[in-house]
Amino acid sequence: MRGRRGSQTTMVAFVDLEERVPNDHPLRTIKAVADEALERLSPKFDRMYLGLTNQRAQIDLRQPHL
Repeated sequence: MRGRRGSQTTMVAFVDLEERVPNDHPLRTIKAVADEALERLSPKFDRMYLGLTNQRAQIDLRQPHL
């Protein structure tokens, strides 16, 4: 997910996900590719989000919206 920078290392404090997935498992490659793609797209997502927050700021909150 975008909001979290650190990786999730435990689930319910009983399972270490790093120990559960073997080092040579295809999911590790998929995760690495996805992480790289999201890192490259992050600036674009930031600009898109900024555009949304600017649009929200233009709404007059004093008037009821139907």
